Amino acid sequence: MRRGIVAYLGSKLKRHALINFLLFLEITVALVFGATGFEMLATAQGEVEQYPSEYERLSAVSGIYGEAEKNASILEICEGKNYSFIYPFTIKNVLFETAWEGQIVQASVAELMSYRLKEGQWFDTSETLKDGVRQAVADDVFCDAWGCSLGDVITIEYAIDGKYFPLEVKIVGINDYSGTGIGIGYDGTLFKSNVSADDGMITVLADDGDLSFYDGGSFTAFKLDMPGEDKQAFMQAGIRITESVADDYDEYYAEQINTRNIMLMLCVSVMLLAASTSLTASAITFGRQKRENAIAFACGLSRRNATVCEAVKCGLVLVFALIVGGAITALIAYTGMMSGVNGMSGFAVAAVIVSVLYVGINAPFLAALGKTEPIEGIKEKTI
Repeated sequence: MRRGIVAYLGSKLKRHALINFLLFLEITVALVFGATGFEMLATAQGEVEQYPSEYERLSAVSGIYGEAEKNASILEICEGKNYSFIYPFTIKNVLFETAWEGQIVQASVAELMSYRLKEGQWFDTSETLKDGVRQAVADDVFCDAWGCSLGDVITIEYAIDGKYFPLEVKIVGINDYSGTGIGIGYDGTLFKSNVSADDGMITVLADDGDLSFYDGGSFTAFKLDMPGEDKQAFMQAGIRITESVADDYDEYYAEQINTRNIMLMLCVSVMLLAASTSLTASAITFGRQKRENAIAFACGLSRRNATVCEAVKCGLVLVFALIVGGAITALIAYTGMMSGVNGMSGFAVAAVIVSVLYVGINAPFLAALGKTEPIEGIKEKTI
């Protein structure tokens, strides 16, 4: 008898193969989109944070590689006027001769920044370390690659014109890049960077005016309450000015909110589409199931077992979708192919919602099917 039930279940899966596959596909897509959306909403990428009020008065100009004349103009205008600087630099990978990205910030810039860290603290600009050691904040990915932890003093090698020079730094803070997908690097307007090198990123604190190991080919200069004559000088030299970092922050946050809203709408839409498809499939096949149950009953299969077979068929579709959807989400999180998706918490939320919707839609049809007398499937005209 048990072998007959298994055979009947197998034939049922074959007969409804197309519908089952379409349902499986819809549910899998809903799970992946839902996992992506909820994961992005759960991470720090989607958080709207308050910036310091000083950013309303903070202006910035940037020099980049390959524009030596423009860079020289920026440095000339900034000279002797208490501008503060952020410089990028490249660190030698002591194992594979490749490089990690990093940044050097000066004390006055660090005072304007704030950052929630996994361990330790942001730079203490009032503290000077001994023996030329400098404070550094690193990604947890960087610390894993280098085998260092909070409080360790390590020697990195920074690049200038293709040559590497040693620099001792103390890890005073560690950023949770692997958990949030956000690096500690800052671009020209102090934004938190969502792009970190595969092997991590480190930011080093230097004193104002200490340019002994900087490559001046790329930098950003900041100043509170930039004088009008400086703005005029920059504009005459063809240099773009960010007059208020706060304006760029507002624009950035607006984009983040729009992205969150779009992702939320997309997730809900895909889930509702999957629920609609499941509802339609159940409604269309309900009459066919009654007829199948009647024939199965005539062949010796009880009404209860026939209904259980239909429930198992529906359950298998959901289980396979959960397995494949989970595998795809894990692949996205592991490879980092989508910023902000770094774990499986979003998938867990999506799995619960999709499962509840799917079970809620199919349960009434299964209950009605279980209460239907076998003869009803033959008497009524069914699809």
